[in-house]
Amino acid sequence: DSEESTLDKSVLAAEMSAGLMTVLGLLSFVSAVGLAFTVHPPGEQELCQSDTLGLQNETEGRQKLDLAACHGLYTGVFSIL
Repeated sequence: DSEESTLDKSVLAAEMSAGLMTVLGLLSFVSAVGLAFTVHPPGEQELCQSDTLGLQNETEGRQKLDLAACHGLYTGVFSIL
């Protein structure tokens, strides 16, 4: 009886975990779909500028590096929308 009780508890825990993962997955999916229709990102040319990013006082090399990172992040993040 003790072995059967332990088995029942582990099966219950596994089923509850699977249910929770399903709910969290659905919530994530619904959130992503909602964001895709409500978020309108700024244009890459307006966003990835030295003055917009506050890079005026940085060295030219640092500005180039940060602007390249901005363009890369913009492409990676907003291309999915």
